[in-house]
Amino acid sequence: MLIDTLRNYFPFIEEEFLAEIEQDGLFLSFPKGHLLLHEGAYVQALPIVLSGRIKVLSTSEEKDLLLYYIQPGESCIMSFSACMHHSTSKVAAIVEEDAEALLIPAEKLGEWIKRFPSLNTFIFEIYDKRYLELLETVDQLIFWRMEARLMKYLGEKVKNEASTVIHSTHQEIAHDLGSAREVISRTLKKLENEGKIRLSRNSIELSNT
Repeated sequence: MLIDTLRNYFPFIEEEFLAEIEQDGLFLSFPKGHLLLHEGAYVQALPIVLSGRIKVLSTSEEKDLLLYYIQPGESCIMSFSACMHHSTSKVAAIVEEDAEALLIPAEKLGEWIKRFPSLNTFIFEIYDKRYLELLETVDQLIFWRMEARLMKYLGEKVKNEASTVIHSTHQEIAHDLGSAREVISRTLKKLENEGKIRLSRNSIELSNT
């Protein structure tokens, strides 16, 4: 079943590659909230998400910052880099929605990259996507006001969750945006006064107007 899912996301994947994945790859499920990877850990495998969603954050003692989401059919390019260089992770990864993933063992990754063009193409495409996302994150941090950053964040949440109601606390949002809870609460209230959102306990609804 999971091999069929893999075929759907990678229609040009080689049959020989699929056979080796069945032999040496790991298909695992992870519950929401699971810490998949913490900063400073050695990366043992490259995850390819088949269902659910994982968020990748830059962490520090003072603040964390959401870098990007790993959606079905995608992977974490930071994990790929750590695997290839046998170095520790510079990011943390947390399961945001119950997820299933293929884990490609680090010791197989270099070999498979050389032997299977489909994996090589996949990695380059993910590099390009993540590079653009990180550029956008830097642009937002430098040039965007908090109101704009927050509306962009909420819009992505709505798109990901396929619902206009977002069930997140102010602290959780502050954690993702690298801000303080008080700043997020104040900005959310301002957006509500402007008619852009409606606030309830631990939920936020985007206005249709």
